[in-house]
Amino acid sequence: MKNIKILKILFVTLLITVLAACSSQPDNTEETPPIVEYPAGDADQSDEALELTLTEMKKYNGQNGKPAYIAVDGIIYEVTDVSHWKNGTHNGQKAGMDLTESLNGAPHGKEVIDSLEKVGKIKIE
Repeated sequence: MKNIKILKILFVTLLITVLAACSSQPDNTEETPPIVEYPAGDADQSDEALELTLTEMKKYNGQNGKPAYIAVDGIIYEVTDVSHWKNGTHNGQKAGMDLTESLNGAPHGKEVIDSLEKVGKIKIE
């Protein structure tokens, strides 16, 4: 009988511990706009599209677990999981930037950019 009482106490203690662990959420004080995904090559920009200024874009540099975005011709593209953009850099270029002008000197054309996932557009500051 004493063993059953001990088991009940242990069970209740375990249950309370599990519930407490499940209900706690990490403190995320940094505000980051939501990521809206568009299929690659989709030119349709809805009202829910991510809109960032060039200053805000700098946060999305692929460093410290942040997504990596680049902008070309006012469109924001996701390059986080693109192997050529490991750690937010590609051939001297850095994510979080408008690379419209840099694309002119690239060994590839805009067709490579058009194959990337569109996540939003640049808004004028």
